[in-house]
Amino acid sequence: MNTTRTSRVNGPPRTRKLTSYWKSAQPNLSDKGLPPEVVLQIFTFLDRVDIDNCRLVNHRWLNIIDKNTHLLRQRFIRMLKVVDNGNNMITISASSRTKCIKYNLNMEINNHIDADMIKRLANLLKGSLIKRTVICNLTLTELWVYDLYTIFNRANVKFARFEMIGVAIDQLTRDSFQNFIGEKVAAKVYFLDGIRNGDADFFNSRLLEKTNIVNAEDFTVYDVSSLAGEEVILDLGDEALLDFFFGRNITSKRRTTLYLDSPAVSQSFVYSALVRFVHETNYESMMQHAEFTHIREQIIHSHRAITNEYDTDIQSEWSSKNAKTDLVLEVKVTRASEDDELVHVTMDICNGRTMC
Repeated sequence: MNTTRTSRVNGPPRTRKLTSYWKSAQPNLSDKGLPPEVVLQIFTFLDRVDIDNCRLVNHRWLNIIDKNTHLLRQRFIRMLKVVDNGNNMITISASSRTKCIKYNLNMEINNHIDADMIKRLANLLKGSLIKRTVICNLTLTELWVYDLYTIFNRANVKFARFEMIGVAIDQLTRDSFQNFIGEKVAAKVYFLDGIRNGDADFFNSRLLEKTNIVNAEDFTVYDVSSLAGEEVILDLGDEALLDFFFGRNITSKRRTTLYLDSPAVSQSFVYSALVRFVHETNYESMMQHAEFTHIREQIIHSHRAITNEYDTDIQSEWSSKNAKTDLVLEVKVTRASEDDELVHVTMDICNGRTMC
């Protein structure tokens, strides 16, 4: 009788005391006593694996990390590939120095990336710096562009080099294509080669005005073909191309290389570049090196600011000097043969006291 009463009366208090004890024994993970800037400073010393673990501790740490990802160490991914292997099979793989994670997507089931895979890939790439991204042989659709952007945006990735190789773009609108590479995917280097089913309007002057293209260190477009398999002449005139090369209304100081295949420039393009360079003032944002292939034969008129360094049947070189600096623009015009109607133009900006 007494035992039963004791059990009934004394049981609950013991439970409450035990619960109170364990609560008091738990570590204080809220860290309300530390200012956010101090917590952030501590996080800067952690590698990416530890940072990812810290995101799981509490909401406060999660918010601090997510709002300041750009200040913290990033996960390094050597290569991210999205490859159409044929037979409705697309492989997405991410490789680091030590391992490679690969997913095979069956396009017979889905013609885009499903929500579960988007979540997996976003978690995989979270806070990453991707050295090289390659999209190969893929037929880009509006859905694919949206899904890829969703993954990249959720993961908050940074791209060093972004490549599109053998990609078909006929199922995209011009604006979707230009916005994807020009606004939604920010990379230091863009390399577009063997673009299929393209149109000249996709590569007009508006593309060169996109923020990411303007700020890129290196921009290359080579071998664009139409639905009929014919070479596409890029819809870029003299003025738009020279504005881009000379950095008109551009503040970025990291721009180094421009390479364009078959831009629609006139026969006076080189002459205009040499004359214009003399009075250009935004020299810090000028491209240092540019190449234009398969363009029309160039006519360089006599001008007091232009010097003809040499002139042969295969190659000629011309130069002009900037009036306010020691910078020199050197232009080489090369033909594959004496009978070739198209030429290859190379432009280099260098210090007049040294060789380019």
